[in-house]
Amino acid sequence: MADTICQVVEKFLRNKSIKYRYKSDMVERLFRGYTEKDVKKNKDKKPKSNAFAFLSQNKIKNIIDKTISDLDVQEAIGAAIKESVKSYTRDKNMAVNVYKDFVSFIREKYQINIPIVFPPTFLSEFDRQMYIVKELHEKGRGTAYLEDKLWLSDRTIEEDLTKLRSSAGVSIMGQKITVKGIERQKGNIEFQSTVHPIFLALNLTQVVVMLQGLQHMAKDEAYREYALKLSASIWNELSDYARRRIKQVADMLSMDLSWYEELDSYSNEELFSTEYECSYEEGAGNILDFLKNGKGCAIEFEGNDGKSKILTNCIIRKYNWDRQEIEVSSNGEQYTISLATIVKTRHEAKHLY
Repeated sequence: MADTICQVVEKFLRNKSIKYRYKSDMVERLFRGYTEKDVKKNKDKKPKSNAFAFLSQNKIKNIIDKTISDLDVQEAIGAAIKESVKSYTRDKNMAVNVYKDFVSFIREKYQINIPIVFPPTFLSEFDRQMYIVKELHEKGRGTAYLEDKLWLSDRTIEEDLTKLRSSAGVSIMGQKITVKGIERQKGNIEFQSTVHPIFLALNLTQVVVMLQGLQHMAKDEAYREYALKLSASIWNELSDYARRRIKQVADMLSMDLSWYEELDSYSNEELFSTEYECSYEEGAGNILDFLKNGKGCAIEFEGNDGKSKILTNCIIRKYNWDRQEIEVSSNGEQYTISLATIVKTRHEAKHLY
């Protein structure tokens, strides 16, 4: 006959491998809510259990004498673990690791798989905030989704979101990240532009390869502002030694030194820029924003006769990079417009004047 929940917990707590990996008092409190030492100190009455204690969770506190061979009990164990971690206010990573060992113990000793998916663990608050940013790329996700996925309280999630959108932002390598345009739509959280954190540890040649590629992209009018802002962020993160060394080898590598001297003039304190902030309203500077987001617009361009022409109710369908032209539909007609001829693009024709 299989053991009861209570018996399984007691056997796990006596497991020697657990004592070597964790402080026994911490593990005892996580499961019982108190320790054997607490019991000895209070012989006259049973110590009060903590709210986070596994055996005190609503899902199992009334079935602790049932055997774990029961499928409903196995489901309840998984649910109780989740609620316990959510209530635990100290080291959640440690609590998750203890419960992972507990689930492994049950699997190895009883050949029973507890139905549970553990949350990711984070080494820092910043690590968690960047994970939240990436999870919110998908539409239809809000605080409730993050609570369920990360086993965190709504308070912790709200605090993270507040820090991300505050003017102070969060900092990495001396540069600030402020997520602009965090909006709530029917309980869901959406960004004006999605944030994609990428943190690389490169050797200097890899840095040069990246900056040289961005220099090439900066020559394209549509991509210029995107490439410049990204290049400035990379350049500002480099050490004085790295910037000096790149300039020293520029001639040896047949690189354009003026590109790196230009980057010296850019002060880019913000690591993140929205699509709008990477656009400018003259020429083809904002066509990618309209293209990517499928936004309607009006386009002023110079015709073959040299005269200004305006297309209304436009949707930019495609950007042909090699031919430097865009394909546009306007009022049922299809047009191909050279980037060099575009004067400006606005949401509505009235804003072109």
